[in-house]
Parts: sequence; structure tokens; C-alpha cells
Amino acid sequence: MQQTKNKSNDQSISNSATLDAAALVTGPCLMALAHLARRGDLVCSQIADANGILVVINCMRIVQHPTVLAQACRTLSTLSLLPQNRQQIANRKGINILVRLLAASQLSPIPGDHFLSAEFNGMQVNESIQEAALAAFTNLTNSSEPNRQLVAELGGIEHIVSCILFARHGGPVRNAAQAIANVAYGSHFSVARCIMARADVAICSAIGATDFLDEDRLLEAA
Repeated sequence: MQQTKNKSNDQSISNSATLDAAALVTGPCLMALAHLARRGDLVCSQIADANGILVVINCMRIVQHPTVLAQACRTLSTLSLLPQNRQQIANRKGINILVRLLAASQLSPIPGDHFLSAEFNGMQVNESIQEAALAAFTNLTNSSEPNRQLVAELGGIEHIVSCILFARHGGPVRNAAQAIANVAYGSHFSVARCIMARADVAICSAIGATDFLDEDRLLEAA
């Protein structure tokens, strides 16, 4: 009996060590891709040609380490600065995963969407992950009407609005507001979905509650 228990504990420790080792490798690799992508459009395009977009999206599907997941979102956000990469990311279901990631957050408890978090095995999505995912939404919807429509159709607007309402820190609120601004720009359908989700009320509340945020003040004295 004791041997079986010890064996189970050893297996658990081994699995944990494997996950930690994978995170130690994957995190810096994702950071390296993000830093390379910032060097300009040519490098961004070369990373996409090397199947980098799919690699990053697959990391987002399987990774369980919060720090690595946040870095994957930041890398995807950087890659989406190149216009032609935005459609590739959408085609590879990157936007779908970002929506599910926000849905998995305990800070955005939208009724009926609890099943979406199964992909992340119930992992708590912290505000660092939210902030990075919201930045990716902002870049992906920049000058891209198809991506704005897709975010709206997938229910992403409702989750973005929830981040404005429930985030404790200024970073996610700021990025959520920027994402709403891009999603709503020039799209009647997306604007209608924003109003239905009460984005206007959430944004006004965020402005009014600025003094109560823990850090990263949204407004500063001139």
C-alpha cells in the first residue's frame, strides 16, 4: 500500500518536473520570437513562413504555466502587427483560442460559457494573461474588418467588457478599452454587439473608478 502511494507521488513529482522543464524552454523561446518579430515586417513575415504562427498557437492550446501562456499571447500580439499575419492567425483559430482564454478567466463569469475553460483544465487565468490576450485582440482587429466580425461572432466582446468591469489593475482595463475601440471602429455589427454588451457603461464605470484601481492609473494629472 505504502509502495503504491510512494510510486504515485514519484509520478506526480516527475510530471511536475517535466512541465517545469518544458516551461523553462518554451517561455524563453516564445520571448525570443517576440523580440525578433519587433525588428520589422520582414522578420515578422519570415517567422510566419517558418510556421511560427502555428507553433505559438499550439503552445497556447497546450501550455499550463501562466507565465508561459502570457508570453505566448504577447508573442502572438507582436506577430499580428504585420497585416498579412492577422488573417493567418484567424485562419489558424488564434482568435478562437484568445476568446476561450478570456472565457476561462474567473474574473469574467459569463453565464453559459463555463465549458469553454475545459481546454485549460480549469487553470486560473490571471490578469497578466488577460492583459497580454487583450493586447493581441487590439492588434488583430487593427484595420481588419473580418477579424472584428469574428471577435463579435465568437462572443469575444462580452468577455472583453467583463475584463473592464472586473479587473483589479489598470493594465487589463486599458488593453480591454483599446480592444473595444478597435473592434468597434468602422463596423456597425461590432458596434451593435458592443452596445448590447454594455461596453459604454463599462467604459464609463472604468473612468469613474480610476482612483480605485490598485496601480497603473488610467488617467494622470496634466
